[in-house]
Amino acid sequence: MTDTGLQKFSRLIAEFSAHYEMDDLTPDDNGVTGFVVDNREMALQLLPEGEVVLASIDLGTSSEATTANLLLMKANQSLFALDGMVIGIRAESGQYCLFDRIGISHLDFPGFDARIARILERAEQWGAFLGAFVPTAVAADSAGDAESEHPEGELSLGSFIHV
Repeated sequence: MTDTGLQKFSRLIAEFSAHYEMDDLTPDDNGVTGFVVDNREMALQLLPEGEVVLASIDLGTSSEATTANLLLMKANQSLFALDGMVIGIRAESGQYCLFDRIGISHLDFPGFDARIARILERAEQWGAFLGAFVPTAVAADSAGDAESEHPEGELSLGSFIHV
């Protein structure tokens, strides 16, 4: 018996949340889950075909919206600059977001984890570009543990909050 897309996605999310000692991130019946890392909300939604997850992460806003819009739209033209991801703007809030499509049909946990880490790295890069990225300090009592688990230069996922 093969997994449905929701079963596969739920299993990947369960491994992800266990690996990072996060609260339960079980997707809802619509295949949606999310969390906050370093003041950035990340949403993951299984698309109806059941083989692709749409990932979106907030980047912030910019007081120089016209200039930022032009530069970010130029970045969208260069898939290399965004690792194939796309930057968009939420019309209702003016919030910049980074979007990615993650094919999960043949993806294992290490591949899923690497893809999420790449999205978070790009969010940090482009959020800093917008001048809106302010990292959340890891609580003093867990800072030593978090740092010892991540070698120098490796992305630290910081503090997660399930949304």
